[in-house]
Amino acid sequence: MKKKNFAAAVLVCLLATGCSIKEAYDSEEALKRGDVVSSVLGLKNKERLVRFQKHLAKKQKDKIRITGYTIEGDPIFYDLNYNGKTIEYTYDPTHDQYGASPVETGSCTDLIEKPAHSDQIEYALSGCGQTLERHLFNAKK
Repeated sequence: MKKKNFAAAVLVCLLATGCSIKEAYDSEEALKRGDVVSSVLGLKNKERLVRFQKHLAKKQKDKIRITGYTIEGDPIFYDLNYNGKTIEYTYDPTHDQYGASPVETGSCTDLIEKPAHSDQIEYALSGCGQTLERHLFNAKK
């Protein structure tokens, strides 16, 4: 009987109040989908990032998703779409339970690497208009 009551409560919650159950998007799922994954454990699928950089140098269209994770494990997405001239980006932190930032979009001209800390490299978008640069993530050298 308790199982029926619980199922009914979940159904009422979903239908009546509009609450939802978010689909999990852990690092394993992100890697299955071909994302570059940045977390406190390091950078995974870096070869995909390198391929994207090569396409930029050759002015070949390409798109990539970079998924970063908060300390709590919530995903934050950067979708980069290179059209042969500019990189259109979408920054989506809406799956971070502690974040309050909205989705941002913009346009930049390049993806750069520069020293960050003694053992890290910063990846950023450059040529982004007035902002000049848009930080993406840091990774170990």
